[in-house]
Amino acid sequence: MVVDGRQVQILKPGRFVDAISFLTDETAPTNLVALEPTRYVCRPRSRLKGYLRKNPELHAAIQAALGTDLTRRLQDIGREQ
Repeated sequence: MVVDGRQVQILKPGRFVDAISFLTDETAPTNLVALEPTRYVCRPRSRLKGYLRKNPELHAAIQAALGTDLTRRLQDIGREQ
């Protein structure tokens, strides 16, 4: 991820992009640069959140996955320091 023109993080396979923004409903000023061929799924936040409201089990699973992803990122940052 790139913020203000500088690389701040390299995402590992399977990681979420903009997880904090999804959880907080705030816009994150990031740009992404794929260093290799990449597949991704992108949905408008409002559409995704509407779908998740109608599917609480999936919502809970995604919340758990986001929590796990954020925990791993914090652990990675701790190892880098």
